[in-house]
Amino acid sequence: MSANDLSPVRHVFSLGPQFEKIVAAFTTRHLGKAGTPSGSLNTGLHTGDDPVSVLANRKLVFDTLGLDSASFTAGKQVHGDEIRLVTSEQRGRGAVEYEDAIPATDALITDVPGLPIGVFTADCVPVFLYDPIRTAVGIVHAGWRSTVLSIASKTVQRMENEFGSLPSDMWAALGPSIGPCCYEVGRDVFDEFREEFDYGPALFQETDDEKWRLDLWHANQRQLEECGIPEAKIVNHRICSACNADDYFSARKLGAHAGRTLSVIAIKPSP
Repeated sequence: MSANDLSPVRHVFSLGPQFEKIVAAFTTRHLGKAGTPSGSLNTGLHTGDDPVSVLANRKLVFDTLGLDSASFTAGKQVHGDEIRLVTSEQRGRGAVEYEDAIPATDALITDVPGLPIGVFTADCVPVFLYDPIRTAVGIVHAGWRSTVLSIASKTVQRMENEFGSLPSDMWAALGPSIGPCCYEVGRDVFDEFREEFDYGPALFQETDDEKWRLDLWHANQRQLEECGIPEAKIVNHRICSACNADDYFSARKLGAHAGRTLSVIAIKPSP
């Protein structure tokens, strides 16, 4: 991101007729209110920041995107593989209070217009899903634990079950998250991926004795492709949150109390 591009949000997909029905974006660290200790434009209510500032940041984001901040719906992320279908009944859960968010949920799907769903990250991979044929969307919080549980592929399958989505029709995108350049892990993580996936070792590059760099981008893209989403329909922004911590929040770079980047997707409300 250039110094002249200090927008609070970046859109996920390029402009095109296939994306006219949705809004999909992730936030930056620019132009928001600062709330100690996270800095500008933190959108997470669970980081110790002033909640008034966080809610002001969220309103700025949703106003910029032309969405209703009061309708925003989120889950309490626990690095699992729970996927929740969001209907009008859940509208607004987690919009104003963290404790009101949908419990123990790391992926959300919906086909309700005007109901934004989102996840919060500070190095984990946000995965956006969109079916333009059945007009349904999904959003996934994929840290290493959820990735080894195949949450991305399970969310695609859930969209197949709930909406009749065909993976060959779907689009996906990976937002800002820690890249293989910076994500060093230990033997425990290496072993879990090796045991779960026959291609697990190919996701790692050994750096030192009992240390490896993990490519979560490759891991999630592999899951999406194996589900049947064409490679040409998977957009990987390849933005490393650790390398670009001035623009996006990174727990590795900024510490455990780093703010959170919001990744949000919504079907536009009917005119």
